[in-house]
Amino acid sequence: MPFRKHLLAAALGLVLLLGCVSAVHAENLTDTERNLVEAERNLAEHGLVLEDVVNEYYGLNAKSRGFVVSLPPYRSDGSPDFIFFDVTGDGCMDLCTQRVFGSGMTRVETVVFDPLAHERYILDGYNYFYFIKGISGGRLVVVECGPYGYGDPLTDTWGTVSLEDGRLAFVPDEVQPPVGRTGHSHTWFISAGDE
Repeated sequence: MPFRKHLLAAALGLVLLLGCVSAVHAENLTDTERNLVEAERNLAEHGLVLEDVVNEYYGLNAKSRGFVVSLPPYRSDGSPDFIFFDVTGDGCMDLCTQRVFGSGMTRVETVVFDPLAHERYILDGYNYFYFIKGISGGRLVVVECGPYGYGDPLTDTWGTVSLEDGRLAFVPDEVQPPVGRTGHSHTWFISAGDE
């Protein structure tokens, strides 16, 4: 547990340091760093603190029932395994990440945590995995992979997510990238853009 506290403190220090970066140096930030700086500012406008939002979300997962495995919020290099994007449309950036659910035949779910409402929205398609690929064109990019477990060929469908009637829904793009990618090419690691 002490290592996690040190890791969170280091990440918060990075965010605070990045918040002090002048506009002259802003173009030198990675997309992930830019996303954290923007999230910290946005959350502060709503009376929230980035570290508190991250801790609340990961604390909820620790209390989950069933076979839920969440990755730690930060990778071993200190970079986040989440991004912030306003999926709920309330003007406050939501924490967006992934987790593994199940036993035996597990699946990857996309999770959106609304820090204002303290609500988790989970995209789970039983025999489909949902990978967050980043932010592009002003939207959260998610790839649906599957079906798994039925002997059918795996396909990737690129799209985004939206909140519909209180549930997270996958919205496929009308135009898909060229065929040839499989679900196995996806990684857990989330990036805020094309770095």
